[in-house]
Amino acid sequence: MEVYGQPLDRSGLLAHVGQLSQVAGIRLVTLADGAGRGTRLLEFRSGAGLDHAMSPQTADATDPRFPAKLTNDYPLHGRLSGEPATLVGYGEIWSGDECTLWAEGVVRQVSAFGEVLQLRRRIDCRVGTNEFRVHDTVTNLDYSPSAHMLLYHVNLGFPLIAKGSPSWTTTPPPAVIAC
Repeated sequence: MEVYGQPLDRSGLLAHVGQLSQVAGIRLVTLADGAGRGTRLLEFRSGAGLDHAMSPQTADATDPRFPAKLTNDYPLHGRLSGEPATLVGYGEIWSGDECTLWAEGVVRQVSAFGEVLQLRRRIDCRVGTNEFRVHDTVTNLDYSPSAHMLLYHVNLGFPLIAKGSPSWTTTPPPAVIAC
């Protein structure tokens, strides 16, 4: 693996630092002030420059911070976007000289007299890379078949789409087709 540009195996890395968390890791933190007070975050640091914070939510659905469901069957980001998730776990896994940071959670989409679907999401990042992977598994926990759809989108901003970045392009986006 490469950590901040230095090619190192596990023993070479540990010869330079006392523990992995000095250069890369994942940790659970809680914001202490401002509008986000009490919000739990998982911070990923890849050891190659990628730093990412994500917010697992373990609050109960009766928590007053979660508004009542709207009557819209297909809201903009789906019904799961407002559902609290449960953080299953997070940590690091070594396989030989490669280390992977990971976090995993589950969220359920349940409807009275309707579907009972569970989404299990695992996000991982190999130490020494500037990339992460999302692994989703949807399980039907109901007694009958249930149709479902997933649509993924990503909102990118600075520095990923800054002029001069490797992902910068001058090609105009494709035309949007109205349906």
